Formats: sequence, structure tokens, C-alpha cells
Amino acid sequence: MPKFRALKSMLFAFTIFLLPMHLAAAEQDFLTEYSLLYDISDSGDTTVTQDVTITNLKNDVIVQNYTLRVKQLDIYDIKIHDKNRDIEINEEGSKDETTIKVTLNSYNIGEGRQNNFSIIYKSKDIANKVGEIWNINIPRTQAIDATTGYNIRFSVPQSFGQKIFITPVPILEEEKNGKRTFYFTKDSLSGKNITAAFGNYQYLNFRLRYQIDNPNLFSSIYEIPLPPDIKMVQQVKYSGIKPEPQSLYVDDEGNSIARYKLKPKEKLEVEVIGNARISGRQIDVELGGRTDEIPSFISRKYTDALKYWEADSAVVKEIGNSLFDKDKNIIQNAQSIYTYLIENHNYDFETLNQPYVDRKGAQKSLEDNTGWACMEFTDTFIAIARSVGIPAREINGYALSSTDNTRPLSIALRGGDLLHAWPEFYDPHLGWIQIDPTWGDTSNTDYFSKLDTNHFVFVIKGSNSEYPLPPGTYRFDQDHSEKLVEVEFTQNPETIDFTPNAEISRKTNFNLIQLLLGRNRYSVKNTGKVYLYTLTGNPIPPGMRRTIYYSKESEDIKLMLFNNEEVSFKIF
Repeated sequence: MPKFRALKSMLFAFTIFLLPMHLAAAEQDFLTEYSLLYDISDSGDTTVTQDVTITNLKNDVIVQNYTLRVKQLDIYDIKIHDKNRDIEINEEGSKDETTIKVTLNSYNIGEGRQNNFSIIYKSKDIANKVGEIWNINIPRTQAIDATTGYNIRFSVPQSFGQKIFITPVPILEEEKNGKRTFYFTKDSLSGKNITAAFGNYQYLNFRLRYQIDNPNLFSSIYEIPLPPDIKMVQQVKYSGIKPEPQSLYVDDEGNSIARYKLKPKEKLEVEVIGNARISGRQIDVELGGRTDEIPSFISRKYTDALKYWEADSAVVKEIGNSLFDKDKNIIQNAQSIYTYLIENHNYDFETLNQPYVDRKGAQKSLEDNTGWACMEFTDTFIAIARSVGIPAREINGYALSSTDNTRPLSIALRGGDLLHAWPEFYDPHLGWIQIDPTWGDTSNTDYFSKLDTNHFVFVIKGSNSEYPLPPGTYRFDQDHSEKLVEVEFTQNPETIDFTPNAEISRKTNFNLIQLLLGRNRYSVKNTGKVYLYTLTGNPIPPGMRRTIYYSKESEDIKLMLFNNEEVSFKIF
């Protein structure tokens, strides 16, 4: 009677998620193939079907057991499907891990013979609705290299809305029977998480308070930054600003600045209540431009060495020169910097327990690879990018996160206001591109080719690395205990009115050139609560006026919203 070597167990483990697969026999004894389907329902519950095929490469190999360990993923309704054979399942559970042991009670013996079976289970952790956006997170696996074949597909209901982004890019998309299905192969996955978002806009409510005082013996002008309107990224609505500012303007960085005149020794608290809707986009790294295509005024302004962004530092320049490839476009070179940071530096979660963390800047962060938080990732990216001629700047804002272990917030404002920082860089073809190397490091998720819709911009810093200060830093109290920043998801976005409004009147035209071009002069006052833009992209903040020139033949004036949607207004 022939003797057979038994393959006692085969471990396929998910990590946060997926751990590597360990085999009790040599890899050359068999081939393994996996095909996984994540079928997501309208409620977000996901049915996972894992088809397993094990092919014998030798006559004396028998597969007896198969073990699947699912870590930090709550699963239920576990089933084994194999119509041709008797399979036993033994489930063991702990706090953060479920172990499924499959025993094959009959065998396919001989070279080329196969064992085929499916493990089916459900989970509520794959798809989650955050505000108005459905977020999909399918964990990566380090077992891909140990398999012959590996592919994944996931299906979402069309009711989830339009696709905002998917990374990595699927090799195929199809729509059928009310579902949208996305396909990935072993090569396209490259060991990465699959992340996706579906919906239109993320809707937020915000209430911000700014406490400012004038210690001088004479009246002084003070400025505070409000959440800005950013073309194609975020639209803000100022439902109420109390007291109203003397003026509201947009600075060179795109910040919305409110101006107040305070009397001697006067204290003033400004309350801003409003809403925002955040959009998302996915970029193609192949579409980037060249550094010689960058407008000179942008290059001059956003590649300088500044405090915390020491682009002229020897250590920064050495790293930048080692990463920069003249044959790559700007986006690809920026991605090299992003990848360098997340592969060589780790977020220090102890910073979450600190009441306040001093900002080190890029040079000190690179010299001392400890205590890295979001400011270290941000400052270092900006400095390295600037050192190789890529314009870069800083964003401070509010990132809505419910998982500190994968998406931490780490700018402590000496009180209850915990904000986040992330960088953006400029490409002449796609404009300013926001990225988040901090969350890229902590979540093993692509935060380069897309940014999720949970990042709400408060201020943009480019020509100065310290100003403007974000909301939450303007306060009277010395113990810094009062919370001044409140942001939450909107429960009923359909009730928020983002309708623009404007009053347009014709004025006497003294501009000879415009007259020769056949244009009249008009005064545009934004009487609504959302930003308007001229057709050339100049912003008109709520309550403010702008002079424009428009064709004499026009019966109305066309303006634009943040998403480039055109709106028309009658001339009075």
C-alpha cells in the first residue's frame, strides 16, 4: 500500500488586516489559487466568498486541513461549500481573531489532482457609510506571492451613487442587474488595500468660534481665516457670521479672510456657523507635467526654503536628489517622496497622548526618526518637494476620523481642539493636489492618488510656514480647556440650500479698451451665502462686490460655482 505525505495545515490569514500564509509543506508540492468575491448589499453588509483551489504537484501529497484566520474583522454566518465532498468546519473565536479550520475527509490523490472548496462568511466591516459617502476597505494580503493565482472582485449596489475613487485601479468594471462590479488581479493588487468611495458630496456642519482681543491703546485691524471655498474640492456656506466682518476677501493662498476693527482693549468673540460639501477626485500619475511647465510666479513662491521647510538643508537636499528622476513627471516624482516617507518613517501613536507636541520641522525630523506625527510627515514632504523644484504647501484642517489607530489626528491646540495637517503639491496640468502621507503610513491605504471626502480644509500655508493660524488657536482662556471647533456630518443634507444669489447692475464704462472690445462694465454683489466665481476664476465672497466686464449683447451675466457649474443672473 503506498504511503502518502500529509499536508497537515495551510494557513491563509487576513490582517488589518491580512497576515502572511504559512504552509506546513514545501511550496513546490502544490499550487494554490484564490478567487474572492465581496458582494456588498444596500445596507453595507458584505458576503465574502473565498474559492480555493489546491493542485497537487506530486503523487504522494495529500491536503488534509486548511486554516483561515481572520483578524480584526468581525465575521458571522460562516459556511463551507463543496457539493462533492464531506467537509467539517471548526470555528474558534477570540477578541480580535476568528479561526476557521477546514478538514477534508476525502482526498484527491495524485499529481495534477485538485482540491476545490469555498468558504463563505459575512461581515459588516468592509463597507461603512460615513455621512453621505460609502467607504469600502478590502484588506490587503501578503500571501499573494505564495500563490499561483489570486484575484478579487467586489460588487456594490448602484444606489451607492457615483464612483469617487477606487485604488488600486481595477482592470475591469461592469454594470449588471443593479450592481457595479470591479475586478482585480494579483498583478494589479500589488499587496495593497482596495479602497473605494461612492456618493456625490460629503456634507458637513461646522461651528467655529474665534476669540480675539486688542491689548493696544489704539484701534487695530485683526484678521481671522474662515474655512475657504476651493474650486472642485470644497464648497462652504456661511449661514451666519456674528458679528459681521468689515470685509471678507480671499488672499493669495486661497484663504477666506474676515477683517475686524477692534477698539482699544476690546475683546471680541466671532461665531461662524455654516455647512460644507466636500468633493473628491482621483488623479492619474501618468498625466503629470514637467517642472519647466510650472508658471514662474508659482515656482518662485512655493519652492523657497522657510522655517520648518528647510529645502536648502544638506540632509533634505541629499534625499531629494536621490529620489528625483528627471525622466519622470512631477506627480511621479512627488509620489516617490510620498513613498519614501511612508516606507522609512513611522507614526508615533504616543503623540496622541501628549497635551501638546512641539513642531520640529523637516531637518530635525529627518535627523531624529522618533516622535513623528502629522506635522513631521507634512513638513518633511514639503521640504523635500521644494528642494527638487516641486511647489508644495501645508494644509491645516479637520479630518473626520473614528479610528485613531489607522487615521489619527495629531495637531493638539492646547485644548479640546484636535486638528490634522497634510500637504499639497502643484502640477501644471492638474493644479494643486492634496495628499496625506500620515494616513498613508498608518492605514496602508493609498492617500496619494486620491484624498477621501473627510478632509475639511481650514487654512492653507504656502508663503509663510506658520500663518495663518487655523480656527481653534484664537482664544481668551489661559488653560485652553474650552472647545472652539465643532464639525459633524450633516444628518439631512437635502435640507441645506446651496443656492447662490447675486445683484448685478450696469455701471458707466470708462475703460476704452473694454469699450472697443464691445463690453459693458457691471458691478456684481454676492448677496447669497456661498462663493461665486467669474468665468476667469476670480472669487466673489458672500457679501462682497466685484467689477466685471461683459458682452454688450448679453441679457444676463454668467458666473460659476466651486464645481465650475455655470449660473446666470439678470441684469438690473
